[in-house]
Amino acid sequence: MSVTTILIALIVVAVLLLGIIITVIVKSRKVKPADEYDDEYDDDEEDDEDGEVSSKLEKAMTIGGFIIGAIIICILIFFIARAAGLVNIGGTAKKDDTQQTEQEEIDDTVDENGQVSVPKLTSMTEENALSVLEQLGLKGNKTGESQSSEYKAGTIMSQETEAGTKVDQGTVINYVVSSGTDAPSVPSVTGKSQSEAEALIKALGLNTEIQQDYSDTVAIGKVISVNPSEGTKVDAGSTITLVVSLGEENKQVEVPNVIGQDEAAAKKSLNDQGLQVNVETTTDASGNVAEGCVANQSVAAGTSVDPGATITLQVYHAPETTTLPNEAPAEGDASNSDTGSWTCNVKLDQPSTYTGGPVQLTLVQNVNGQNVETVILDGQTITFPYTLAIAGADGVDTGTVYLREMVDGDYVECGHYSNVPFKQS
Repeated sequence: MSVTTILIALIVVAVLLLGIIITVIVKSRKVKPADEYDDEYDDDEEDDEDGEVSSKLEKAMTIGGFIIGAIIICILIFFIARAAGLVNIGGTAKKDDTQQTEQEEIDDTVDENGQVSVPKLTSMTEENALSVLEQLGLKGNKTGESQSSEYKAGTIMSQETEAGTKVDQGTVINYVVSSGTDAPSVPSVTGKSQSEAEALIKALGLNTEIQQDYSDTVAIGKVISVNPSEGTKVDAGSTITLVVSLGEENKQVEVPNVIGQDEAAAKKSLNDQGLQVNVETTTDASGNVAEGCVANQSVAAGTSVDPGATITLQVYHAPETTTLPNEAPAEGDASNSDTGSWTCNVKLDQPSTYTGGPVQLTLVQNVNGQNVETVILDGQTITFPYTLAIAGADGVDTGTVYLREMVDGDYVECGHYSNVPFKQS
């Protein structure tokens, strides 16, 4: 039954009830004829009491009539307002109208062949979508969930069969439900070490920015506060600011010994003391440390420094080894002018650690069981790839070329080239 039909019925009932009430009231107020009063004159004393009761009954009926009429009018106004959309308790009116409209549309989609049009499920809740599909004789199947900024969590964000497609009844319609936007929350890191806090935040796909401040209550290297505050929903890739304690103001910290530690462990040790770290690479193996470990630190262990001081670490990485192809010497090269000499003509690639400073090139060959070192270049700058056209020891068909760069007044090995070929010209 439609809302309009219900309203018409209510109006008719209200009118009838009001008519009955008015009729009763009017009849109760009618005055009796004079002859009736004459006949009953002798019984006045007996009727006084009855008259008083009738008068009270009449008043009660009048008041009751008005009350009933007022109630009916209020009910009538409520339903009219509800039908107009002015009153909506729990959304039931709107829902009923929507369901009725949907039902009418559903009924229209069934053709003579028993096929139905697939409805548009997107933006529906899964519960509503399954109800609509059931009314059409179709089945629904959730194939998964996916994040979406367009569709609310719990609503359908896509359907496999497009809306409007004709299908047989009993067909399964696959759909995907939105899980909403999975925005990360700032984790609880207050009181944790800087390294631990950074690890927790970066694991959520967030970035960190470090600020330092003195604190009388929070230990050195521990997090004082975080911005945005812990538990706040933030966008992926957002930057979280950590305020790390420097300890009590003007209180120095002792630099720990990190030589021999791997780079990550060394940085953590220094950060936990409220110190900043700068990492450099060295090919100097004099410290006898393993690959990727700290060979030297700029401030000696045990030294007292201000909180927040920067400690430079030199991390050892072995120099690159380049195996050169066996190239024949170029014709007409000046180095090959001496008949019977052993020469090479190869190109040297640039090592990754070379910065463009003056270099020293030396050739080392095994001559009669002894390593003989010959300086090829000293104190010159070269351009890579560098063509090496030199003569070697007689009868020695290979050698190793070492490349060293001038750094702070000393030569530091950048790399070496093994198995440099020599041929007799």
